[in-house]
Amino acid sequence: MSRRGWVLFAAMSVIWGLPYLLIKVAVGGVSVPVLVLARVALGAAILLPIALRRKEFSALRPVWPWLLLFAVVEIIMPWFALSEAERGISSSLTGLLIASTRRSSSSRCVTPPAR
Repeated sequence: MSRRGWVLFAAMSVIWGLPYLLIKVAVGGVSVPVLVLARVALGAAILLPIALRRKEFSALRPVWPWLLLFAVVEIIMPWFALSEAERGISSSLTGLLIASTRRSSSSRCVTPPAR
């Protein structure tokens, strides 16, 4: 691999792992529900004005209940579980487990059923 490739790989490793370290630090001083609420509120505070400015928010009205269900199942519950889990495991193990989740779930989707 080239030097540029190694630098990009190292940068991506830091970018990928830093949130898990910060979660580990935050869990020490803040309760898990407060941490999850803060992360969701921060994301909403950043993305909601962009959607309103582009006038794309109205397109979500017909599917609002499904979007809310998706947000709870795919965003809030995993963040809560991840923050709770970081009380007992290291942040590096958390990052590795999260990285392997997508690979294992996508391989199950692609694997043909056994006959």
